[in-house]
Amino acid sequence: MRAPETQSHGGVAPVAKSPAASAAKSGAVGLFLLAASFGPTAAADWYVAPSISQLFEFDDNDSLDPDNRKIVWGFTTRPAIEIEGHTPRTTLSLNSRLEYSNFPDNEELNSFDQFVTAALQHALPRTQLSLNSSIGRTTTRRTEDEDTGRDFSDARRLTLSGGASLSYSATQLASVGLNGSVTRSTADTSALDDFISLTAGPFLSLRTTEKDTVSLSSRYTRFKRTSGSSLKSNAFAGDVTWTHILAEQISVSFRGGANYRTTSQEAGVSGAAASSDQTSSDFEAGVTVNYSEERGGLSGSFDRSLAPSSNGRLEERSSLRLSANYKVTPLITFDLATVYINQNSADDEDADERDFFSIEPGVGWRFLKDWNFRIGYKLRTQILGSQDRGISSGFRASLTWRAPAWGEKMTK
Repeated sequence: MRAPETQSHGGVAPVAKSPAASAAKSGAVGLFLLAASFGPTAAADWYVAPSISQLFEFDDNDSLDPDNRKIVWGFTTRPAIEIEGHTPRTTLSLNSRLEYSNFPDNEELNSFDQFVTAALQHALPRTQLSLNSSIGRTTTRRTEDEDTGRDFSDARRLTLSGGASLSYSATQLASVGLNGSVTRSTADTSALDDFISLTAGPFLSLRTTEKDTVSLSSRYTRFKRTSGSSLKSNAFAGDVTWTHILAEQISVSFRGGANYRTTSQEAGVSGAAASSDQTSSDFEAGVTVNYSEERGGLSGSFDRSLAPSSNGRLEERSSLRLSANYKVTPLITFDLATVYINQNSADDEDADERDFFSIEPGVGWRFLKDWNFRIGYKLRTQILGSQDRGISSGFRASLTWRAPAWGEKMTK
């Protein structure tokens, strides 16, 4: 994975907070170490692919407010670059994107967002190590899939994340390993609380037949809100995943499991601190289907699990996603992206309930070798807490130039 209005939804006015300078330094150091671990870069083969897009968008209810509809239109410029270096055993990828947004009639929505992701993969005869890191400085209106939607317009957020995976192939059919990740999110408004989340756990993968793979995994998640009232949560989860290749172009994956969590929260009541402890359990599930052929593809997924939200809580989130594309001619492609999200606070905060739906069909025209034009219509709806349903419609048009790439891309 939007990606608003200066008004704060839920009756909470935005309050400025100090920037997380130490977190930014930590993320920068992590990216530097990731790149430095690539080794002798002079011996690597490199792939470089720059691009730039100009986007125009119009929305008749940008903040999805059912009582105060606000028409928004503006322009976004997106320069980006993709870099990849590879040796026989190691691959390093680095992607960077900037977004300059300007809204002539709503200058308070103007923004400058930055995204950087880096990944390193190193393979030995039986062992594979993967590292990844990302930094994102965004506005919440650009990331509505993950947000609660309470402060779509003016909230600014810094998100730092990193992860590692180590796997060992015990036999040709079985491998074991360990996954871990950490995320820290800070926002410049009190409507969206800061948090840090740490997840780690082992996994076992078994290839039972030529077309079937079964994976067992368990994980521990430590979640802590670092602004506002104190909130800490410990969650333990276990999953079983079965992946089956139906045909050369079709694969399907099913996931099922359960989680158990404890939550401790403190809040000020009449000048005194009050604390509450809760324990609860819930099921987790997921289904993913992928289909691809020469002229297009289809990808769909359903997922239900615990996930951190921008308001500094763990959410029980169910999401249904579908994306498709079909090349009508060598130059014209139809595409579709849709998402449905239903989430509820894991600590029984009714105000954080959210029901969100978005669908965007579009058509792209590659009118020159390195130039592509796309236009799409977007419809969104949302019910937030006890509010009425908010509805918005709009369209987006973009012009993208992809400069001729230098080198050969290895990862797909």
